[in-house]
Amino acid sequence: MTDNHFKEGLTLIANIRQIFPRKKIYVYDLGLQTPSLNQLKDMCELEVRRFPFDDYPPYVKNIGEYRWKPLIIAETLNEFGAVWYMDTSVRWKKDKLDEVHSQVTCQTDHPRREDNTLLNNSSILCKKSGYLLHSSSGHGVFPTTHPGVYTYIPTDVEMLKKKSENHDAGFVFVAKTIESIKILKWYVLCALEKNCMAPSGARLRCQFGSDRNTQYANCHRYDQSVINLLLSNAYGYNARNYVSSLGSDGAVIDRAADTKLTKKDFLCNATIAS
Repeated sequence: MTDNHFKEGLTLIANIRQIFPRKKIYVYDLGLQTPSLNQLKDMCELEVRRFPFDDYPPYVKNIGEYRWKPLIIAETLNEFGAVWYMDTSVRWKKDKLDEVHSQVTCQTDHPRREDNTLLNNSSILCKKSGYLLHSSSGHGVFPTTHPGVYTYIPTDVEMLKKKSENHDAGFVFVAKTIESIKILKWYVLCALEKNCMAPSGARLRCQFGSDRNTQYANCHRYDQSVINLLLSNAYGYNARNYVSSLGSDGAVIDRAADTKLTKKDFLCNATIAS
């Protein structure tokens, strides 16, 4: 969390407390000021961790290139075995954790096939990746991926244009499976390679044409572009393989901040979250 997204982050914390009162929250400090840190330090079931920028190349400190995101996911996955990563804009609507978890844990009894077979129906849930995205971005992967990335991640661009839908990278569930580790390895390596995640000339602002799937929008979504590209390549250019059934009734993206929060909104009550 950065200071310019602090109020947005507080809104997410309060939202989590409403839906999941006793779940532990880890907040990664990407540059919070002392007043913000003081506000967080006494919150129940919440731990603030300073992101170790000094452990990485200097360009990782460029917050707007989002290299820190896959590094946080990798660090926490190694520690916990499964993680929900959320940008400050995520807003939960209801508890559907068990439903999403079952789409990965069911592979204990019914292992996912090691091929790129496309799913014919989104209800075929037990073949999903251990790295799950949730929310569509409303355009394809190709329009928002800088061509320089293909130098590092070979891709069938025509298949990418034809089939791949882009999904938000700031809201993911990752379980430590053989497949997800492979995906995350290349995600991290791209983040650490200066010109992979942020090719020269990359910019965030897009200029979409009439076709939001096949026309390059002269922009780049950094971590989002890379993880969508890796997942598309790994799973036959079909998002059903790596998008959960959470849906908008489970959670949405909302960048507004609630300015009327009180201390009561951050309490962990006696109800145990499932």
